[in-house]
Amino acid sequence: MLGFEGGNTELRAAPDPWWILGKDICIVFEDHTGATNNLLSVEKARQVFCHDNWIKENVKGINENAEIIKVLLTPVTHVSPGGLEHLNDVYIITPQDFRDWASKALGIVITVRKTLRQEGDLDWRAKAMATLENQNLTPLAVRDFFKASKASKVLKEK
Repeated sequence: MLGFEGGNTELRAAPDPWWILGKDICIVFEDHTGATNNLLSVEKARQVFCHDNWIKENVKGINENAEIIKVLLTPVTHVSPGGLEHLNDVYIITPQDFRDWASKALGIVITVRKTLRQEGDLDWRAKAMATLENQNLTPLAVRDFFKASKASKVLKEK
């Protein structure tokens, strides 16, 4: 819906959804929204830590040196002892912040798409690109949004 190529699989040890934002950027998510306590386990920290390796070995369509951004989607604020060290290259977002961003992004994309009158309209394309840029929905802006909070800085060991 946002215009990114995406994927998901139920294979064991596979990440949750991933988005390809061009050949040089991939965002891979670990869904931990169903947490029943306020604690991220060491196992879950290790799981998200390895998602870039899985993407490199299993996802086609990205460059060999593509930036792979690992994002933990969770409401928790603590991590079990020994888990923090696995989160240095992992980013974090709360489910509510993700829903708020997605709702805004989808609204903008729907509004832009409604203005398309015919295929190949270069004027529409220029206006659409300007709107996406102004609303921070370019691939680089989306990357930066998801890299705003490092899990190792947000979560506290408990």
